[in-house]
Amino acid sequence: MSDDNRPAPMDPAAVRRGRLIAGGLFAIALVPVLLATLMYYTGWFVPSSTTNKGELVAFGESIFDTGLRGEQGEPLEPRYMPDNGDATWWFVIVADPCEEVCQEWLYLSRQVHIRLNREADKVQRAFWSTNPDVLDRDEHPLIEVLSHEDNGIPKLPEGASPEEGPFVYIVDRMGTFALRYDESHEGTDLLEDIRHLISTSPHG
Repeated sequence: MSDDNRPAPMDPAAVRRGRLIAGGLFAIALVPVLLATLMYYTGWFVPSSTTNKGELVAFGESIFDTGLRGEQGEPLEPRYMPDNGDATWWFVIVADPCEEVCQEWLYLSRQVHIRLNREADKVQRAFWSTNPDVLDRDEHPLIEVLSHEDNGIPKLPEGASPEEGPFVYIVDRMGTFALRYDESHEGTDLLEDIRHLISTSPHG
């Protein structure tokens, strides 16, 4: 090949400019996602009228570390992102045993689910208890009764015990615990929070 046909060498300054432009475009696309994630997990920059009603769970606590399994004993990982692009949020009710307050939360979580209207398909309800037979499946046909890998007690975030409950958790589409509720909370707290989380989450 003659010298005339060889490609002209790239100008190092032009290469650097191109990389800076590409990096800048990537950052512009990434910043809204990072800010939404920050708002979702911390409540920073969110007006006080829309701050969380439930108790924040320490960042990074995952339902995969609890020992909980699906109704047939199957792992939960395939239910969540990134394995499942259609993953939903979860309301998880945990009690040992399920007595009056637990029964009330089963009812309230069902009513919250109904009141989500068009967004109801973004949420799955789940339940674990040492006495799951108290659940009336005619009243709660869509709830999933979870099992435990060792037929033991789930390891809940921050050292909480099901015996201290009942607790209701919101779990995001990645399988991460977001918020916790106990008998001091109301169904409206759960409703307001899940609406807010769905609207601000980068995953939808």
